[in-house]
Amino acid sequence: DVCFMLPSLLGLLLDCAKKTDQAVVSLSLGALVHLIEVGGHQFSDSDWETLLISIR
Repeated sequence: DVCFMLPSLLGLLLDCAKKTDQAVVSLSLGALVHLIEVGGHQFSDSDWETLLISIR
């Protein structure tokens, strides 16, 4: 169970998504999509709320 790391991980990925380097942006958004696709079924309602608030 690594949900305690979710806010930090989302913060890092979203900070990278705001960079000017397109390679960094692409990599970070790809990682975010992968996280949702692979781990999303394990997210609690609270995890989903954290994710949605972060990307808002």
